[in-house]
Amino acid sequence: MFNSNGYVTVPEEAQQCGAVEECEQERKVSGAPAANLLEPPITINVSGLKYEIRKSTLEKFPDTLLGSSQREFYYDIMKKEYFFERPRHSFDTIIYYYQSGGLINIPSWLNPEILAEALKF
Repeated sequence: MFNSNGYVTVPEEAQQCGAVEECEQERKVSGAPAANLLEPPITINVSGLKYEIRKSTLEKFPDTLLGSSQREFYYDIMKKEYFFERPRHSFDTIIYYYQSGGLINIPSWLNPEILAEALKF
């Protein structure tokens, strides 16, 4: 949901929610999980570039490193984040995979070999 300037746009139904309770009720009616509104995101640090995503989004893919308990090996308890010393430019594609429900969008500038290596990890 990006506009022509590259900024994230908020869906109209989310803009209309005046209170969390109203949004939760609307999501219950629409079938979307209301728990996502209250679930705090986790921070994933990829060589200094930080991403925030909910665990429930990652856990939809339990056979992946980020979607399984294996990710705990990379947790930095002092910084309260997961740290991966990996190439940063390919992680946008990986995070999109989780957020989109399994779609892969490979930018034209991204070397497929670099992405393949990131996906193996």
